[in-house]
Amino acid sequence: MIAKPCQDCLYKLTLRLGSGNYAKIVLMKFSKKQNKFSLLILILCAILIYLFLKEFSERKILFKKAEETPLEITFTTTATEPLLPIWKNFAQGGEKSAAMLTPAAKEIKALEPGYIRIDHLFDFYDIVRRGADGKLIYNFVVLDERVNEILDLGAKPFLALSYFPRAISKNLTEIPPSFSEWEDLIFRVIQRYSGREEKNIPDVYYEVWNEPDLFGEMEPEVYFSLYNSSVKAAEKCQNCQPFKIGGPAISTLKNFWMETFLSLVRQHKVRMDFVSWHSYQKNPEKALWEINTLKNLASFTQMTPKPEVIISEWGSTPEISSWHDSFFDASHTIATIVLLQNSVDKIFAFEIKDGLSPTQAQYWGRWGLLTNEKTGLTAKPRYYSFIFLNKLFNYQIQKVSGNLPGIGTTDKQGNFKILLTRNDQSFGQKNIKVKVLRPSSGSYGARMYFLDQVHDPLTPYPLDIYFEGGSLTLSFTSLPLGTYLIEILKI
Repeated sequence: MIAKPCQDCLYKLTLRLGSGNYAKIVLMKFSKKQNKFSLLILILCAILIYLFLKEFSERKILFKKAEETPLEITFTTTATEPLLPIWKNFAQGGEKSAAMLTPAAKEIKALEPGYIRIDHLFDFYDIVRRGADGKLIYNFVVLDERVNEILDLGAKPFLALSYFPRAISKNLTEIPPSFSEWEDLIFRVIQRYSGREEKNIPDVYYEVWNEPDLFGEMEPEVYFSLYNSSVKAAEKCQNCQPFKIGGPAISTLKNFWMETFLSLVRQHKVRMDFVSWHSYQKNPEKALWEINTLKNLASFTQMTPKPEVIISEWGSTPEISSWHDSFFDASHTIATIVLLQNSVDKIFAFEIKDGLSPTQAQYWGRWGLLTNEKTGLTAKPRYYSFIFLNKLFNYQIQKVSGNLPGIGTTDKQGNFKILLTRNDQSFGQKNIKVKVLRPSSGSYGARMYFLDQVHDPLTPYPLDIYFEGGSLTLSFTSLPLGTYLIEILKI
């Protein structure tokens, strides 16, 4: 039975909450005949409502305080060491065998690529076939076009020597009965692009295979046999430009796998110019852990000279994900580069451009910095993170404190550029305060590029800057996953 209130016995109970809000709860006085149990239920409901509103009010105060408490980052003005542009390397996946980069040439050139990595050399580009007499016939026309694409963009090729062509193996990943034809193939490729009498390209990188732990499911001993035969073939190159060869390009850093392979390289004294693997980690700290783990492997510590350390594919996740179309990947890129700046020689962002969606969608969670031109060539947020990195000066200044990922740089002429990101997904705006300690005397102006959901990333916005305690100081309002490039220039 539902209790009904008496018209002359309605009253209100007001409960004061700690936040200063009021909850007005209407209680009804029941007649003696009405069920006292119903009254008890109403009182319990009133208590629960009070507790809920109290908790909500306290949380609101905490969120407000978090938004009002500024994030801070502080740099010195002294140049410490050159800024190494480890990020100026990019990988293009095997989306198709036809021209992939040329339709986005203008946008790719703006990235200032040093190296561009491609794989699927032997299953996409029809390099080799078997003639009627059983001998191998080589044709580099299509691969030449892809390499010329890379050169036309101002970059050099980083060629992943994969997978097995049908002319020498039953399928793309099955080890052939003999490595002799594989060695002939590798020799021909390196002679073609590094030979002074052929394409004559200096400093090409040749990476043996792509993710052998996945494609072929090779144990390290099996991969070593493939690697060893590839190096033997490479060293037969005659009158060649300098080049580098390495591997293993495994899908992630696997301690035992890598240690086993490197120990075989050392034991047999096989040439290794660089050691490589792929790193897809949501948390950039894990990528740094991988680098440090490699450098602490027993076999790596004993290698002389030390090979270059290269992450030849890199991103936030290897899966198709909306992250790749969002500001998450842009912020993740900056946070990773900040962390790895002095730990790795090269890192290759995967990938440059999306393949075409089966449903003709422009955004479909693919890894590209750019969408496909057939659905509208558009730069994603991560693309602009590299544009921001390229604007930095050539010398680092030391970060002395702060709770944000950031790089400070100088031109040694009293000017500074600072790149930072708010790599958290907490809701709401937050103030960020930036300081540069003890700059030289003079007048300064400041402007900032915003990479967030509100601003045009290519438009600089003026920023107030002032002296506070002998330091250049400025502050601004940030958004979750926002990335910000600050330019402090002498007037």
